[in-house]
Amino acid sequence: MELEKQGITRSTVPLLESAYKIEGGRTAMKRLMDLKERPTAIFCGSDIIAAGVIKYCHEHQIAVPGEISILGFDNLEIAELTTPDLTTVEVPAREMGTIAGDYLLATTAQRQHMRQRELPLRLVVRSSTAPIAR
Repeated sequence: MELEKQGITRSTVPLLESAYKIEGGRTAMKRLMDLKERPTAIFCGSDIIAAGVIKYCHEHQIAVPGEISILGFDNLEIAELTTPDLTTVEVPAREMGTIAGDYLLATTAQRQHMRQRELPLRLVVRSSTAPIAR
């Protein structure tokens, strides 16, 4: 909703899939850089992919976050090993696993009474993001 207020719609944002590997992030970033209008920010579905995106940027002298901001997902240890340190979204993985396990072990009757739950996310701001340079 907030993006739509800024005139950014789903149809205007490129969405790419890649392998869950550093090389997958590098390959996806190359494809994004080949677009007519280069992005100013990349949100990756994992910190592993984001590490590959950052690697591509280093190899092609693209300043992170000066020219492009990179955001990961998971808050894995690799997020603090990239240069710059990766801004990421942290999820309660242990709690998610516990809930999934409870669901799998529940009987059909018990599952009918289980509700979908929203779990808290936390934005971990590090040095790979900055306001858009104008």
